[in-house]
Amino acid sequence: SILHVDDVNNRVGVITTTPRADFEVAGNAILGVALIGESDCRLQREANGDLKIEKNNDANVLIGNIATNTLIVDTANRRVGINRIPTEDLDISGNIQLNNSKTGKIVFNDDNGGHEHAEIDAEDDGTNGGQFKFKVKPDAASVPAETALTIRQDGDVGIGTETPGSKLDIRDSDSLATLNIRSSASQADGVGSRIILGQTTDSIAQIEAKYNGGITGPNKDLLFYCGGNISNPKVIF
Repeated sequence: SILHVDDVNNRVGVITTTPRADFEVAGNAILGVALIGESDCRLQREANGDLKIEKNNDANVLIGNIATNTLIVDTANRRVGINRIPTEDLDISGNIQLNNSKTGKIVFNDDNGGHEHAEIDAEDDGTNGGQFKFKVKPDAASVPAETALTIRQDGDVGIGTETPGSKLDIRDSDSLATLNIRSSASQADGVGSRIILGQTTDSIAQIEAKYNGGITGPNKDLLFYCGGNISNPKVIF
């Protein structure tokens, strides 16, 4: 029969005589108010097993508790929100966890040809420790993304290398690798840059490069200090 009532378990089945829930339909079901022979919302199981939600209007699709906005699909603006009403393509209020056997990856593509311009990899460093790799890619689609920045689990940071050997390891394919340290302050006497060497609370040595005598003055000094006394440089160039 098309409709079966299970009096023993208080269940109703449509096109099934053994309903497994209070109401079970063994086939397609259309939910909603009929509009010209169709409905506002249709829940459909595809032939490949996918569950498909179709709508005939621009109202949001809400899955979960309406008070907490568990999952919202904004069909009008093609946005998805988790725990909040989306204002971006994917809008999440909460934590994100990416699980894979060795690597979690976020890839940034463009809409014109689907080229991968950049990616962020979180992966095993080979010793069951974690590391981040920030990769960028040339325009050529056939060229793989190259690692620009690596952050290892021991705090070592590599720029231009995936295997930093110190807290900051910078490598460049150019014949002269360059590191720029510049102050954004207006050029004036005493303005420059400083590198401090030492422990957490103790300065062992400092290197300064600054103007001396104003930007039109004769000197641009390079000073080396020992200890925390920056009023008494040991070497001046």
